[in-house]
Amino acid sequence: MRNMIRLSAAAVTILMGTNSFSQPITTVLRLKEKVKIEDLASRVSSPVSIRYQNAFSPEEIKALSAPSEADYQALIENLKSEGFEVNYESNTHLWISVRADEKTYEKVFATKIQSFAGARHNLMNPQIPNHLALVESVTGLDNSRKAYPKVISRAAPTDVPQGIKPSAIKKAYNFEPNYKAGVSGRGQQFPIAT
Repeated sequence: MRNMIRLSAAAVTILMGTNSFSQPITTVLRLKEKVKIEDLASRVSSPVSIRYQNAFSPEEIKALSAPSEADYQALIENLKSEGFEVNYESNTHLWISVRADEKTYEKVFATKIQSFAGARHNLMNPQIPNHLALVESVTGLDNSRKAYPKVISRAAPTDVPQGIKPSAIKKAYNFEPNYKAGVSGRGQQFPIAT
């Protein structure tokens, strides 16, 4: 017992990652679709479809896939009454960005979030409550996974000349005989096929 280290409550909070010092979380709620977006995309990409290569506008997607306006507005009101701030609503009414503290997410979606070393870990899959039944999924509760690019582009060296010099173009297109004959093209427009 003599060799035990006593930790302050603040140190335990930092080590265990409790949520008492948490920042608000912004997530995206994906809403259930009446007609799947994949079905609309296949109509646009299928040569036998009357919509082939004719993309749906956001208004058309909203009319075909989104919940009714009354159901959508009820969802917005339910989210606000639960303590969520609505940051953004997509034109299609299929995505909503909301913000709240961890405790609100944990209570509403019956989940557990742990913050540790600057990352949030969602320890349980969120459960969608009945009064938010239009919500298909919640994205953004867990930010512990980081994406890294497979290819890293490097900036071009600044000492390398950019473009082609006029003298190289004259030579490549054999313009010298024209210049020697007094034809410069000054004041005229003519096409060059490359």
